[in-house]
Amino acid sequence: MTLKWFTPKAEVKLCGHGTLAVAHVLKERGLVSTGDTVNFETLSGTLTALINESTIELDFPSPTIQFDISPCQVLLNNLGIEACKVVCFGCFDSAAAGLVMYIKWQA
Repeated sequence: MTLKWFTPKAEVKLCGHGTLAVAHVLKERGLVSTGDTVNFETLSGTLTALINESTIELDFPSPTIQFDISPCQVLLNNLGIEACKVVCFGCFDSAAAGLVMYIKWQA
């Protein structure tokens, strides 16, 4: 089953609440039953929804995180972190969420 989500300006790759709502409507209308797995084809890949008696379990693709890059000095300065204290830095890009970074440093 193909599933798409839209904002007023563009189609988005992933919408968890929208996916959950669609799975719920399918169950309430009797189109799927408890124990069924529904596969949704989306821009972010195949998403699955497991229909349980009173819950719905969603399985989403993991984001790709780059760990082979270094944080820029401006970012570290703005956060008040010395470059020599950074233990780990990761970054992934989501058009919907913007740039998301993970920084682990020694105090």
